[in-house]
Amino acid sequence: DECPGAVPILVCHDEVVVECDAERAVDAKAWLEEAMIEGMDTVMNGTDDVDVSVEVEARIDRRWGEGNWSTSGRRVLREPEAPDGE
Repeated sequence: DECPGAVPILVCHDEVVVECDAERAVDAKAWLEEAMIEGMDTVMNGTDDVDVSVEVEARIDRRWGEGNWSTSGRRVLREPEAPDGE
C-alpha cells in the first residue's frame, strides 16, 4: 500500500528518510515501518528453513539528522565543546 503525501527522499545503508507534511507524519511512520518489516521479512524468511523476527525503529523528526541518535535509537547527549583556550 502507499501513503499519499509521503515521499522517500533518502536511502542509505539501513536508514530510510521520508518527507511529508507534519499532519501526515504519524501515518507515514506507520506506513514506513510496515513496508520495512514486510520487505525484510521476505528477504530474511523467504524459505521455510528459518524464521527470523524482523524489528524496525522509526521516529518522527522535523529535520533529517535532528538531535544525536545512537544506532539503538536512544538519544546521545554530548557536552558542548569548550571555546579554545579553556
